[in-house]
Amino acid sequence: MTSEEWLAATDPTPMLEAIWGRKTDRKLRLFAVACARLIPDQITGELLGAVQTGERLADGLAGAKEQQEFINRLRTVKHLLIRGTPDERMAHRSAQATLFYWSWIREFTGYPFDKLTRLATADRQPTLLRDIFGNPFRPVVAEPAWLTSDVVALAQGIYANRDFSAMPILADALQDAGCDSEDMLAHCRDEKQVHVRGCWVVDQILGKT
Repeated sequence: MTSEEWLAATDPTPMLEAIWGRKTDRKLRLFAVACARLIPDQITGELLGAVQTGERLADGLAGAKEQQEFINRLRTVKHLLIRGTPDERMAHRSAQATLFYWSWIREFTGYPFDKLTRLATADRQPTLLRDIFGNPFRPVVAEPAWLTSDVVALAQGIYANRDFSAMPILADALQDAGCDSEDMLAHCRDEKQVHVRGCWVVDQILGKT
């Protein structure tokens, strides 16, 4: 995959294949959480608990007990997917369910990329991948001079509150600080871009990987 293909991709499968093994587990886990949040009405029961705990785990905020509860929830989801009633299996065959636990506990599953991304919300996953991973073929590194107190405070608020409506304001603050990265500024100001926790610009500012 090339930089141009990454930016134009409408199929998440080659995008996942391009970054798998090259990015941190945190990023992949937050992508899985973002997929789950696309259709919240389908995230119930054990899966809802797993999504909520999964986000905390991605940021290292969950203790050992929560980690074990999380693993137990994912095992329950897999059990329902394989051995549940027809209704239970159908309810858990969304991309949210399968991709979520698969990207956390890969050894528990045998689903290849194409089966996962062929399911619900596959058309919206490329946008999430570009938000979380940026353009891996043309990476941008935030200059220390850009990380003023205003810029960092805005990024912290956006991350903590998921208030992505403030992304254009963040772009203005970055530009005032001397940021000349068109990729970074355009990403913040793109009205069509969906932003989620793990957004590459916010992560760059906060030093998250």
